[in-house]
Amino acid sequence: MKKAKSRLKQNKKKKSSFNLFSLLQYYFNHLPCLFLAIVFNGLLYYLVTHVNPSQIKNFLLPNTYLPFLLILFFASWFSISFLMLNSRRGLVITLLLVWIVFLKLQKVIFTQQLIIFSLLPFIVLEIILALTSPSS
Repeated sequence: MKKAKSRLKQNKKKKSSFNLFSLLQYYFNHLPCLFLAIVFNGLLYYLVTHVNPSQIKNFLLPNTYLPFLLILFFASWFSISFLMLNSRRGLVITLLLVWIVFLKLQKVIFTQQLIIFSLLPFIVLEIILALTSPSS
């Protein structure tokens, strides 16, 4: 004859909230991001140290510094994605960073209103993406 299962909650051993092995496993899974971050940061370093800004200033679009912004975008996206272990948040932070650099290259004067209206779409985007993404 079998005993019935207890309906009372059984006290299980509490796992520690910080597990170094699982954290290292997450970073190990994101190693391609680290490799790409190193490559794009190397390209960014080369661009900043060896290329004259006037050479890339009008590439495809006038006064945009497009090669610099593209390399900055990928370098910061892969770096932030690896550090945060989250590609979506890395993308939102990178878009904000590249937007600020673009405005600075266009010699826009940053006022309090401009900063608020620049941050607002990115905050709304992050909230929308956080609410629509499946919780893990």
